[in-house]
Amino acid sequence: MARYDVQDSYGYETDNTYIPALINPPTIFAVPPLLVNGNNELWMAVTCPDALYGGCTVFASLDDSTYKPIGKLYRQSRQGWLTDSLPAGTSPDITNTLSVTMHAFTNAIESVSNVAVNTAQSLCYVGGELLAYRDATLTNLINGKSSYNLSYLRRGLYDSPQGAVTNAPFVFIDNVLFKYSYTSELAENVVYLKFQGFNVTESGLQQMSDLVAYPFMIPPFVSAGGGGGIAPGTFNEDKVIVGSSLDGVKESLVTIADDVISGYREKHITISATAFTITSFVTSGSVLRFTAATDVTVTISNTLPVGWCCSIRQIGTGRVQFVASSGAVLKNRQNFTKSAGKDAWIALACDSNNFGVAANVFIGGDLAL
Repeated sequence: MARYDVQDSYGYETDNTYIPALINPPTIFAVPPLLVNGNNELWMAVTCPDALYGGCTVFASLDDSTYKPIGKLYRQSRQGWLTDSLPAGTSPDITNTLSVTMHAFTNAIESVSNVAVNTAQSLCYVGGELLAYRDATLTNLINGKSSYNLSYLRRGLYDSPQGAVTNAPFVFIDNVLFKYSYTSELAENVVYLKFQGFNVTESGLQQMSDLVAYPFMIPPFVSAGGGGGIAPGTFNEDKVIVGSSLDGVKESLVTIADDVISGYREKHITISATAFTITSFVTSGSVLRFTAATDVTVTISNTLPVGWCCSIRQIGTGRVQFVASSGAVLKNRQNFTKSAGKDAWIALACDSNNFGVAANVFIGGDLAL
Protein backbone atom coordinates (compact mmCIF):
# COMPACT_ATOMS: atom_id res chain seq x y z
CA MET A 1 0.00 0.00 0.00
CA ALA A 2 1.20 3.53 -0.71
CA ARG A 3 1.71 5.99 2.09
CA TYR A 4 1.82 9.68 1.42
CA ASP A 5 1.96 13.00 3.15
CA VAL A 6 -1.12 15.27 2.87
CA GLN A 7 -1.07 19.04 3.06
CA ASP A 8 -4.44 20.65 3.80
CA SER A 9 -3.74 24.29 2.97
CA TYR A 10 -1.17 26.24 1.02
CA GLY A 11 -2.04 29.72 2.28
CA TYR A 12 -2.44 31.53 -1.05
CA GLU A 13 -4.43 31.43 -4.27
CA THR A 14 -3.30 30.65 -7.80
CA ASP A 15 -4.78 30.02 -11.23
CA ASN A 16 -6.65 26.72 -11.01
CA THR A 17 -5.92 26.04 -14.68
CA TYR A 18 -2.15 26.43 -14.39
CA ILE A 19 -0.29 23.28 -15.49
CA PRO A 20 3.11 22.91 -13.79
CA ALA A 21 6.30 21.79 -15.50
CA LEU A 22 7.24 18.12 -15.68
CA ILE A 23 9.14 16.74 -12.70
CA ASN A 24 12.89 16.31 -12.46
CA PRO A 25 14.00 12.66 -12.87
CA PRO A 26 12.89 11.04 -9.59
CA THR A 27 15.11 9.07 -7.23
CA ILE A 28 13.59 5.60 -6.73
CA PHE A 29 15.17 3.16 -4.32
CA ALA A 30 14.40 0.11 -2.22
CA VAL A 31 14.96 0.48 1.50
CA PRO A 32 16.41 -2.26 3.73
CA PRO A 33 13.63 -4.18 5.51
CA LEU A 34 15.52 -3.41 8.75
CA LEU A 35 14.41 0.20 8.32
CA VAL A 36 10.70 -0.53 7.84
CA ASN A 37 9.93 -3.30 10.35
CA GLY A 38 10.64 -6.11 7.91
CA ASN A 39 8.51 -4.73 5.07
CA ASN A 40 9.65 -4.58 1.45
CA GLU A 41 9.21 -1.02 0.23
CA LEU A 42 10.14 1.29 -2.64
CA TRP A 43 10.65 4.95 -1.73
CA MET A 44 10.51 7.76 -4.27
CA ALA A 45 11.76 11.34 -4.03
CA VAL A 46 10.09 13.74 -6.46
CA THR A 47 10.88 17.39 -7.23
CA CYS A 48 9.83 19.84 -9.92
CA PRO A 49 11.53 22.99 -11.28
CA ASP A 50 8.31 24.96 -10.81
CA ALA A 51 7.36 27.05 -7.79
CA LEU A 52 3.65 26.37 -8.39
CA TYR A 53 4.03 22.59 -8.38
CA GLY A 54 1.86 21.12 -5.63
CA GLY A 55 2.55 17.41 -5.94
CA CYS A 56 1.80 14.45 -8.17
CA THR A 57 -0.25 11.33 -8.66
CA VAL A 58 1.93 8.25 -9.08
CA PHE A 59 0.95 5.75 -11.77
CA ALA A 60 2.43 2.28 -12.24
CA SER A 61 2.46 -0.27 -15.04
CA LEU A 62 4.05 -3.62 -15.71
CA ASP A 63 3.95 -3.32 -19.50
CA ASP A 64 4.51 0.43 -20.08
CA SER A 65 1.06 0.52 -21.65
CA THR A 66 -1.72 0.22 -19.08
CA TYR A 67 -1.17 2.48 -16.07
CA LYS A 68 -3.10 2.63 -12.81
CA PRO A 69 -2.82 5.21 -10.00
CA ILE A 70 -1.19 3.93 -6.80
CA GLY A 71 -1.25 7.09 -4.68
CA LYS A 72 -0.32 10.76 -4.37
CA LEU A 73 2.63 12.72 -3.03
CA TYR A 74 2.23 16.34 -1.98
CA ARG A 75 4.95 19.04 -2.03
CA GLN A 76 8.62 18.75 -3.02
CA SER A 77 10.96 16.10 -1.66
CA ARG A 78 14.46 17.10 -0.57
CA GLN A 79 16.30 15.64 -3.54
CA GLY A 80 19.66 16.44 -5.11
CA TRP A 81 22.95 14.98 -6.25
CA LEU A 82 26.57 14.61 -5.13
CA THR A 83 29.01 17.21 -6.41
CA ASP A 84 31.99 15.07 -5.41
CA SER A 85 32.58 11.39 -4.73
CA LEU A 86 32.24 9.97 -1.22
CA PRO A 87 34.66 7.13 -0.44
CA ALA A 88 33.96 4.52 2.21
CA GLY A 89 34.89 5.48 5.76
CA THR A 90 34.61 4.71 9.43
CA SER A 91 31.57 5.51 11.57
CA PRO A 92 31.53 8.17 12.78
CA ASP A 93 33.36 9.47 9.72
CA ILE A 94 35.19 12.67 10.60
CA THR A 95 37.50 12.50 7.57
CA ASN A 96 35.20 12.60 4.54
CA THR A 97 32.76 15.36 3.59
CA LEU A 98 29.52 14.77 1.71
CA SER A 99 29.06 17.56 -0.87
CA VAL A 100 25.60 17.88 -2.40
CA THR A 101 23.48 20.26 -4.47
CA MET A 102 19.72 20.31 -4.03
CA HIS A 103 17.05 20.91 -6.66
CA ALA A 104 15.33 24.29 -6.55
CA PHE A 105 12.25 24.81 -4.35
CA THR A 106 13.23 22.18 -1.79
CA ASN A 107 13.50 22.80 1.94
CA ALA A 108 16.86 23.58 3.52
CA ILE A 109 19.29 21.04 4.95
CA GLU A 110 20.10 21.92 8.57
CA SER A 111 22.60 20.81 11.20
CA VAL A 112 21.41 18.48 13.95
CA SER A 113 22.49 17.54 17.47
CA ASN A 114 24.75 14.66 18.53
CA VAL A 115 21.69 12.81 19.78
CA ALA A 116 19.91 13.31 16.45
CA VAL A 117 22.78 12.02 14.31
CA ASN A 118 23.38 9.05 16.62
CA THR A 119 19.72 8.08 16.32
CA ALA A 120 19.67 8.62 12.52
CA GLN A 121 17.21 11.52 12.64
CA SER A 122 19.13 13.12 9.74
CA LEU A 123 19.01 9.96 7.64
CA CYS A 124 19.89 10.35 3.96
CA TYR A 125 20.04 8.13 0.90
CA VAL A 126 23.34 8.60 -0.92
CA GLY A 127 23.65 6.56 -4.09
CA GLY A 128 22.73 3.34 -2.29
CA GLU A 129 24.21 4.09 1.13
CA LEU A 130 22.09 5.16 4.08
CA LEU A 131 23.90 7.57 6.38
CA ALA A 132 23.22 10.35 8.87
CA TYR A 133 25.08 13.65 9.21
CA ARG A 134 25.53 16.10 12.07
CA ASP A 135 26.91 19.31 10.54
CA ALA A 136 25.47 21.05 7.45
CA THR A 137 27.22 24.05 5.91
CA LEU A 138 25.64 26.04 3.06
CA THR A 139 28.36 26.58 0.43
CA ASN A 140 26.44 28.07 -2.51
CA LEU A 141 23.04 29.28 -3.66
CA ILE A 142 22.48 29.80 -7.39
CA ASN A 143 19.11 30.02 -9.15
CA GLY A 144 17.38 28.53 -6.13
CA LYS A 145 19.69 25.50 -5.97
CA SER A 146 21.45 25.19 -2.61
CA SER A 147 24.77 23.41 -2.15
CA TYR A 148 25.97 21.97 1.16
CA ASN A 149 28.89 20.25 2.80
CA LEU A 150 27.69 17.61 5.26
CA SER A 151 30.15 16.28 7.83
CA TYR A 152 30.44 14.06 10.89
CA LEU A 153 28.78 11.13 9.18
CA ARG A 154 27.30 7.94 10.57
CA ARG A 155 28.09 5.55 7.72
CA GLY A 156 26.58 2.37 6.28
CA LEU A 157 23.43 2.38 8.38
CA TYR A 158 21.00 -0.55 8.15
CA ASP A 159 23.77 -2.67 6.58
CA SER A 160 23.82 -0.50 3.45
CA PRO A 161 26.96 -0.51 1.23
CA GLN A 162 29.27 2.47 1.64
CA GLY A 163 30.54 4.79 -1.04
CA ALA A 164 29.08 6.93 -3.84
CA VAL A 165 30.38 8.67 -6.94
CA THR A 166 29.97 12.20 -8.25
CA ASN A 167 26.41 12.88 -9.49
CA ALA A 168 25.01 9.96 -7.46
CA PRO A 169 21.48 10.74 -6.17
CA PHE A 170 20.97 12.30 -2.75
CA VAL A 171 17.70 12.25 -0.78
CA PHE A 172 16.99 13.57 2.70
CA ILE A 173 14.67 11.04 4.33
CA ASP A 174 11.55 12.74 5.69
CA ASN A 175 7.78 12.43 5.30
CA VAL A 176 7.72 13.96 1.79
CA LEU A 177 8.53 10.69 0.04
CA PHE A 178 6.20 8.34 -1.79
CA LYS A 179 6.35 4.90 -0.15
CA TYR A 180 5.07 1.75 -1.79
CA SER A 181 5.00 -1.73 -0.23
CA TYR A 182 5.48 -4.55 -2.73
CA THR A 183 4.75 -8.25 -2.53
CA SER A 184 6.87 -11.29 -3.34
CA GLU A 185 4.93 -11.64 -6.60
CA LEU A 186 6.15 -8.26 -7.81
CA ALA A 187 9.77 -8.77 -6.74
CA GLU A 188 12.41 -9.04 -9.46
CA ASN A 189 10.19 -7.51 -12.12
CA VAL A 190 10.37 -4.19 -13.92
CA VAL A 191 7.76 -1.62 -12.95
CA TYR A 192 7.19 1.54 -15.01
CA LEU A 193 6.30 4.69 -13.09
CA LYS A 194 4.77 7.97 -14.24
CA PHE A 195 4.31 11.08 -12.08
CA GLN A 196 1.40 13.32 -13.07
CA GLY A 197 2.01 16.72 -11.54
CA PHE A 198 -0.62 19.18 -10.40
CA ASN A 199 -0.49 22.75 -9.14
CA VAL A 200 -0.79 23.97 -5.57
CA THR A 201 -4.60 23.82 -5.72
CA GLU A 202 -4.38 20.17 -6.89
CA SER A 203 -5.67 21.10 -10.33
CA GLY A 204 -4.06 21.80 -13.71
CA LEU A 205 -3.27 18.11 -14.35
CA GLN A 206 -0.65 17.21 -16.92
CA GLN A 207 -1.57 14.96 -19.84
CA MET A 208 -0.54 11.32 -19.36
CA SER A 209 0.88 11.26 -22.89
CA ASP A 210 3.32 14.03 -21.94
CA LEU A 211 4.75 12.15 -18.95
CA VAL A 212 8.06 10.30 -18.91
CA ALA A 213 7.95 6.62 -17.94
CA TYR A 214 10.67 5.69 -15.44
CA PRO A 215 11.46 1.94 -15.34
CA PHE A 216 12.70 0.41 -12.10
CA MET A 217 13.77 -3.14 -11.33
CA ILE A 218 12.09 -4.25 -8.08
CA PRO A 219 14.67 -6.09 -5.93
CA PRO A 220 14.28 -9.61 -4.55
CA PHE A 221 11.73 -10.03 -1.79
CA VAL A 222 13.11 -10.45 1.73
CA SER A 223 10.94 -12.58 3.99
CA ALA A 224 10.56 -11.67 7.65
CA GLY A 225 13.27 -13.40 9.62
CA GLY A 226 15.22 -14.38 6.49
CA GLY A 227 14.66 -17.77 4.92
CA GLY A 228 14.12 -18.28 1.24
CA GLY A 229 14.50 -21.29 -1.00
CA ILE A 230 13.59 -21.74 -4.62
CA ALA A 231 9.98 -22.05 -5.62
CA PRO A 232 9.10 -25.04 -7.80
CA GLY A 233 8.17 -24.48 -11.41
CA THR A 234 7.57 -26.33 -14.63
CA PHE A 235 9.81 -26.59 -17.63
CA ASN A 236 9.49 -23.55 -19.94
CA GLU A 237 6.15 -22.58 -18.45
CA ASP A 238 4.97 -18.97 -18.59
CA LYS A 239 2.73 -18.05 -15.69
CA VAL A 240 0.67 -15.02 -14.72
CA ILE A 241 0.89 -13.90 -11.12
CA VAL A 242 -2.37 -12.44 -9.78
CA GLY A 243 -3.72 -11.11 -6.54
CA SER A 244 -1.39 -8.13 -6.13
CA SER A 245 -2.00 -4.44 -6.64
CA LEU A 246 -0.26 -4.74 -10.02
CA ASP A 247 -1.79 -7.85 -11.59
CA GLY A 248 -0.48 -9.43 -14.73
CA VAL A 249 3.25 -9.78 -14.10
CA LYS A 250 4.66 -12.34 -16.49
CA GLU A 251 7.77 -14.34 -15.81
CA SER A 252 9.30 -17.52 -17.18
CA LEU A 253 10.31 -20.34 -14.86
CA VAL A 254 12.65 -23.10 -15.89
CA THR A 255 13.12 -26.12 -13.64
CA ILE A 256 15.61 -28.86 -14.46
CA ALA A 257 14.27 -32.02 -12.78
CA ASP A 258 16.00 -35.27 -11.82
CA ASP A 259 19.37 -33.60 -11.59
CA VAL A 260 21.73 -32.28 -8.96
CA ILE A 261 20.61 -28.77 -9.82
CA SER A 262 16.90 -29.54 -9.63
CA GLY A 263 15.04 -26.38 -8.70
CA TYR A 264 17.23 -24.07 -10.75
CA ARG A 265 15.24 -21.01 -11.69
CA GLU A 266 16.12 -18.90 -14.69
CA LYS A 267 14.61 -15.43 -14.56
CA HIS A 268 13.37 -13.94 -17.84
CA ILE A 269 12.56 -10.23 -17.65
CA THR A 270 10.88 -8.50 -20.60
CA ILE A 271 11.63 -4.78 -20.94
CA SER A 272 9.86 -2.54 -23.45
CA ALA A 273 11.53 0.72 -22.38
CA THR A 274 14.18 2.43 -24.51
CA ALA A 275 16.29 3.30 -21.45
CA PHE A 276 17.17 0.96 -18.61
CA THR A 277 19.78 0.87 -15.83
CA ILE A 278 21.25 -2.45 -14.74
CA THR A 279 21.93 -2.43 -11.00
CA SER A 280 22.56 -5.14 -8.43
CA PHE A 281 18.77 -5.40 -8.10
CA VAL A 282 18.86 -7.37 -11.36
CA THR A 283 19.38 -10.90 -10.08
CA SER A 284 22.64 -12.45 -11.25
CA GLY A 285 21.93 -15.01 -13.97
CA SER A 286 18.84 -13.21 -15.28
CA VAL A 287 17.95 -12.96 -18.96
CA LEU A 288 16.83 -9.45 -19.97
CA ARG A 289 14.66 -9.38 -23.11
CA PHE A 290 14.54 -5.95 -24.82
CA THR A 291 11.62 -5.60 -27.23
CA ALA A 292 11.75 -1.95 -28.36
CA ALA A 293 11.65 -1.16 -32.07
CA THR A 294 13.92 1.85 -31.56
CA ASP A 295 17.41 2.10 -30.03
CA VAL A 296 17.75 1.07 -26.40
CA THR A 297 20.27 2.64 -24.01
CA VAL A 298 21.37 0.28 -21.24
CA THR A 299 23.33 1.94 -18.43
CA ILE A 300 25.65 -0.26 -16.39
CA SER A 301 25.78 0.61 -12.68
CA ASN A 302 29.11 1.04 -10.91
CA THR A 303 27.87 -1.00 -7.90
CA LEU A 304 27.54 -4.44 -9.53
CA PRO A 305 29.20 -7.07 -7.30
CA VAL A 306 32.11 -9.22 -8.44
CA GLY A 307 30.84 -12.38 -10.12
CA TRP A 308 27.53 -10.85 -11.16
CA CYS A 309 26.43 -11.76 -14.68
CA CYS A 310 23.40 -11.66 -16.93
CA SER A 311 22.39 -12.26 -20.52
CA ILE A 312 20.64 -9.81 -22.81
CA ARG A 313 18.38 -10.96 -25.59
CA GLN A 314 17.58 -8.40 -28.24
CA ILE A 315 14.09 -9.25 -29.43
CA GLY A 316 13.08 -5.94 -31.01
CA THR A 317 14.56 -4.31 -34.08
CA GLY A 318 16.22 -1.54 -32.09
CA ARG A 319 19.93 -1.43 -31.34
CA VAL A 320 21.10 -2.08 -27.77
CA GLN A 321 23.73 0.45 -26.72
CA PHE A 322 25.69 0.09 -23.48
CA VAL A 323 26.78 3.08 -21.41
CA ALA A 324 28.89 3.01 -18.25
CA SER A 325 27.69 5.04 -15.26
CA SER A 326 30.24 7.21 -13.48
CA GLY A 327 32.81 4.92 -11.86
CA ALA A 328 32.06 1.88 -14.03
CA VAL A 329 34.25 0.65 -16.89
CA LEU A 330 33.03 -1.41 -19.84
CA LYS A 331 35.51 -3.74 -21.52
CA ASN A 332 35.22 -4.82 -25.16
CA ARG A 333 32.41 -3.28 -27.20
CA GLN A 334 30.12 -0.64 -25.72
CA ASN A 335 27.32 -0.99 -28.25
CA PHE A 336 26.13 -3.65 -30.61
CA THR A 337 24.02 -3.77 -33.75
CA LYS A 338 22.09 -6.60 -35.34
CA SER A 339 20.08 -7.06 -38.49
CA ALA A 340 16.48 -5.92 -38.13
CA GLY A 341 14.04 -8.64 -37.20
CA LYS A 342 16.64 -11.10 -35.89
CA ASP A 343 17.17 -12.21 -32.33
CA ALA A 344 20.59 -11.67 -30.78
CA TRP A 345 22.27 -12.59 -27.52
CA ILE A 346 24.92 -10.82 -25.46
CA ALA A 347 26.52 -11.57 -22.10
CA LEU A 348 27.64 -9.22 -19.29
CA ALA A 349 29.92 -10.16 -16.41
CA CYS A 350 31.43 -8.09 -13.58
CA ASP A 351 35.10 -9.02 -13.20
CA SER A 352 36.12 -6.68 -10.37
CA ASN A 353 34.83 -3.78 -8.31
CA ASN A 354 37.11 -1.47 -6.37
CA PHE A 355 35.47 -0.50 -3.05
CA GLY A 356 32.07 -1.43 -4.50
CA VAL A 357 31.77 1.73 -6.61
CA ALA A 358 34.07 1.01 -9.58
CA ALA A 359 32.76 -2.02 -11.45
CA ASN A 360 34.68 -3.50 -14.38
CA VAL A 361 32.14 -5.17 -16.65
CA PHE A 362 32.96 -7.33 -19.67
CA ILE A 363 30.68 -7.57 -22.69
CA GLY A 364 30.77 -10.53 -25.05
CA GLY A 365 28.73 -12.55 -27.51
CA ASP A 366 27.77 -9.97 -30.14
CA LEU A 367 26.06 -12.71 -32.10
CA ALA A 368 23.01 -12.72 -34.34
CA LEU A 369 21.09 -15.97 -33.99
